[in-house]
Amino acid sequence: MLVLRKMVLFEEIPAGCFLSNFGAHVQENIKSQEVDVSIEDKWFYLKKCLLDASKQTCGWTKHPPKCREVWWWNDKVDDIIREKKRFWKEWKSGGIKESYLAAKVGLRQRCMLPRNELKSRNLLIF
Repeated sequence: MLVLRKMVLFEEIPAGCFLSNFGAHVQENIKSQEVDVSIEDKWFYLKKCLLDASKQTCGWTKHPPKCREVWWWNDKVDDIIREKKRFWKEWKSGGIKESYLAAKVGLRQRCMLPRNELKSRNLLIF
């Protein structure tokens, strides 16, 4: 079963390529459309433009990846998770639960920074 790859779109250059391909396909289909078309036809043309742009930019894959890809995971997030585990181990070995819970809340907020960064750069498409 062939499926379109979409993880490529979270990188800056392919996302820009996708947007330009999509814009070109839309311009091409607008010229060939009649003035009076139904909503189903408009949806069909939009879907066709999105799929064609995806095919050109991302390509196909025969099967999904064995391990789920987490597009926002990086070294910063890895360090944050390691720190959270350290607090958890300290709590379980006789430490104070409140210090773990306070650290967990702060670390969770810091963990969302990479995702928010992508949102601010308009790379978060899905």
